[in-house]
Amino acid sequence: MYTIEETKKIYISKNNNYFKKNFFILIVGKLLSELGSSIFSFALSLYILDLTGSAQIFSVILSFSLLPTCLVNLFLGGFVDNNNQKKIMVLADCINGIVIFIYLTLFTFMPENILLIGIVIVIVNSIRALFSLALNSSIPELVGQANVMKSNSFIQGITPAVHMVGPVIGAILYENIGIEIIILLNASLFICSSILEGFFKFEYQKKKKEIKKLKKNFYLIVRYLKNNRTFSNILLFALVVNGIFLPQMLLGVPYVSYNIIDVTPIQLSFIETASALGSVIGVFFVAWYKNNNILLKYFFKLLKIQAVLIMLFSFSYFFQLNNGNKWMATLVFSILVFVIQGLNMIQNVPLFTYFQLTIPKEIRGRIIGVAFAALYISPPIGMLIYGSLFEWFQSSYVFIGTGVVLIVLCNIASKKINLISN
Repeated sequence: MYTIEETKKIYISKNNNYFKKNFFILIVGKLLSELGSSIFSFALSLYILDLTGSAQIFSVILSFSLLPTCLVNLFLGGFVDNNNQKKIMVLADCINGIVIFIYLTLFTFMPENILLIGIVIVIVNSIRALFSLALNSSIPELVGQANVMKSNSFIQGITPAVHMVGPVIGAILYENIGIEIIILLNASLFICSSILEGFFKFEYQKKKKEIKKLKKNFYLIVRYLKNNRTFSNILLFALVVNGIFLPQMLLGVPYVSYNIIDVTPIQLSFIETASALGSVIGVFFVAWYKNNNILLKYFFKLLKIQAVLIMLFSFSYFFQLNNGNKWMATLVFSILVFVIQGLNMIQNVPLFTYFQLTIPKEIRGRIIGVAFAALYISPPIGMLIYGSLFEWFQSSYVFIGTGVVLIVLCNIASKKINLISN
């Protein structure tokens, strides 16, 4: 017979083993799916820019890639809360692999069909959004409360870490082999990730069958937002800022560097790699620093610095005017995106951890769904607007104007939102 203390130690040891195994599967599974997606997304961006050469068409495709994330997070949070998150994650990656295999077959007959590309992007990103929602909602149960900050740091860091090599691999494959092999690779990695995630140790308590009406979910969300002003205010701020910030990084940098300055695919991949490396450094800094409240204190100051750095993108005008050295342009873009993305991670990971730990488990999926919807509802609109702005106006004016607007928004929001006191 074991004493109470010995039983407690055995229980803790067993849970720690489960958490370590889950953490390993979580990281490796995420790594596989993100690697395929990184290579595929970069190569597909090059393919679209080569095919169309238009910022407006590119912005429409990018909008298609972001809009499903918004809708899934907004309406399927209740579904995630009331179903087995492990099964959702396994099926999501498996279905994505199948969809991309089907697209490879269709691509053989319709290689230049932009509409088909848009449809595939909508389907794949919708399913990936559902996967992310299930993952983010289940992290405290998968790895334990004490490991949430550490896990978030690694998870947030996987995407940028993969992006350090994904774009380079994508550029090499795109120039030498073709996009068909890249599509096949992406589908295969999704299937492998799905198989691995099937080994998660996850205790799911089946809930009584209950018809969940959208109206009831909406009421719970509204009540939470009404009673938590800090959360609702930061969501409103994120909705506005992301509609301005993301188009600069996802649309402005690749379009201006590739189509206006005319860097090569390899040079553009180096810019993307620098951006990813900055995110990784930022994530590791958060994991090392550990003091969430101190980092939250500098939330708005960090965003202001990023705004100033976005204004420095206006240097592209001089390279365009003087037909400057492409490698020098690549270096300057790389340095700027490296610092911006590093600061962005140092700013955002502590904020996300704060909300994960303060939102009740019973409604966490729904509230996180709303949070991600707020992050992704405005960028599609921003993409469309900036797609036109980059074609109508000199890119340097667009970058400078964007930086000024972000600084003004930070000054206004910092007077209304106090993260530390809450």
